[in-house]
Amino acid sequence: MDTDTTSTHPLGAVVDGVRDSLDEAASCPIWSLPDAQLGGVLAQLVRERARLDALIFDLVRQADVNAVHTGTGAASTAVWVRQQTRMSRAEAGGAVKLAKALDATLHSTKKALSQGRVSLRHAQEIHLAMGKLPADIDPDVKAQGEAALVEQAQTFDPQELRALGDRLYQVVAPNDADRRIGEQLAREERKAAASRTVYFGTAGPGIGTVTMRFERAYMAQLHGMLDALAKPRPGPHGRDTRPYDRRLADAAIEWIGLAQAAGNAPTRGGTRPRITATVPFKFLRGLHGHGVIHTTLQATATLNPDGGCEACVTGRGDAENGGADGSGPKVGAFGKVPDGIPVSARWLRMLTCDAEILPAVLGSDGAILDLGTGTRLFTSNQRHALGERDGHHCNFPDCQAHEKWCHAHHLIHWADGGPTDIGNGVLLCPTHHDMIHHELAGADG
Repeated sequence: MDTDTTSTHPLGAVVDGVRDSLDEAASCPIWSLPDAQLGGVLAQLVRERARLDALIFDLVRQADVNAVHTGTGAASTAVWVRQQTRMSRAEAGGAVKLAKALDATLHSTKKALSQGRVSLRHAQEIHLAMGKLPADIDPDVKAQGEAALVEQAQTFDPQELRALGDRLYQVVAPNDADRRIGEQLAREERKAAASRTVYFGTAGPGIGTVTMRFERAYMAQLHGMLDALAKPRPGPHGRDTRPYDRRLADAAIEWIGLAQAAGNAPTRGGTRPRITATVPFKFLRGLHGHGVIHTTLQATATLNPDGGCEACVTGRGDAENGGADGSGPKVGAFGKVPDGIPVSARWLRMLTCDAEILPAVLGSDGAILDLGTGTRLFTSNQRHALGERDGHHCNFPDCQAHEKWCHAHHLIHWADGGPTDIGNGVLLCPTHHDMIHHELAGADG
């Protein structure tokens, strides 16, 4: 936009002179400027540009004071600035705000900008940093903070100055800053605690999701615990190729097992969390088919020696899969997690290596006639003996996972008649226990 600056006012004549000088400079053969002078001329132009910016803000501020926009139909000074300069909405609004601040409070910044000692971007960062200071602090403290930033702007670029500005109050008033930061953190922590949530969902066949939201401090604790369990572990084919997020997920599964195995694990109705699994006994022996996990709140399962394995909560079975009279809903060679998702018999075999089983005898109508007592397949004394024998760590080659992380694994699975004694047991970390049951064909578990 061409604007007539012809005026009897001295400033108009000066601006005309600046325009003429720039025209002359543009016609100069820059290619002939000696290399030794390029840096000096460049730095001088940047300084003069900053001085021009200071003059522009003076004009914007005066236009705002005079409410020039009211005589032009513009809704505000910012709109008027856009009309005159083709600035963007955000740029024009920021120019008006900075012009007001330079005139009202940022006196050191205004002086430095008009002298070319700081750039427009530096001035904007100083304005931003000063706006973050508490409104009720001593004006002298504010002035000290501004002066400190102006001084730092002689050394640091605008992005670096922003980082310094974020810590400005801690520098100029450290004691009060600590108090205010503590109060702010306390408010944020109370708000975060009130918004804690855990959601369990599904993400497709066989996979579930957990969404958690809680305070960052606890999130850091959780991350630290999982990270300690997520170290790479070599497998039968060499180095651990799992990506970090997968190792974290596997570590979470391992962590769940550690929590369940803890002596002070939480209970519900006096019973520690367990899993109810439904799977035909013949499929559990044969490593094929699949089973059902019914609940993690009670670990009651009924084993039918005729071939069926039915959870007490399931009801009656059928003749093919272990029911006595062929009536009632079929159990089949499948299983479900609490929401009904099937799991493989191989996975159930791994689970039952170190599980609690409540044997039950079913009558012809499927009713429970006798319910046995819970039996931990490997007792704590047996697990300790396995640790003493195997060096207190996972027995997989080159794995040093501590015994407290390990599962007690049956070399000959209990479903195949394997005894629960030290000679038939070995400690395996969750990663290698899973590998034995899911990846090594022909392995017993």
